[in-house]
Amino acid sequence: MLFRSLDAAQQDAVLLDMRNPQGVGLTLAIAGQTPYLTWNGGASSAPLVLKNAATNIVPKVWTHVAVVFAADRLTLLVNGAEAASAALPAGTQLSGALSLGALADGSRALRGVNVDEFRVTKAALSGGALRTIIASEGVGGALLAYGNDGTADDAGGQPSYFLITLQ
Repeated sequence: MLFRSLDAAQQDAVLLDMRNPQGVGLTLAIAGQTPYLTWNGGASSAPLVLKNAATNIVPKVWTHVAVVFAADRLTLLVNGAEAASAALPAGTQLSGALSLGALADGSRALRGVNVDEFRVTKAALSGGALRTIIASEGVGGALLAYGNDGTADDAGGQPSYFLITLQ
């Protein structure tokens, strides 16, 4: 999962790329302001592109982008809502090197983007679970408030934030 702020439209920049030595894997990228996901099944199949032109990332607004790979299905979620989804062949597995912010060779790099958080979980999270995580993030988090209003105190201190992970 990525929490990010887009300062400017991107020219086909890579957020995340994961593929094995045979080239099988996925790429999460953004073209202009639209995130999209590409699954490359290898030399014997054409790449599968998951994209929803109506799902745009608003510049300078924190946005949550997630990829869920589970039960032979690949799903792209933006702010906890499904943007695109597709079935994969039975038994499809994801493995290989992981690159963040560009392809492994450094090409298609992000420019003007602030990545706040990246997570990998061993279990696929539902849209509801992702929306709960989103609601708890940042200074505007709706699930947890710490202190009176999150402003600095009279002694010149700074706002305090903490994270609790429950399992």
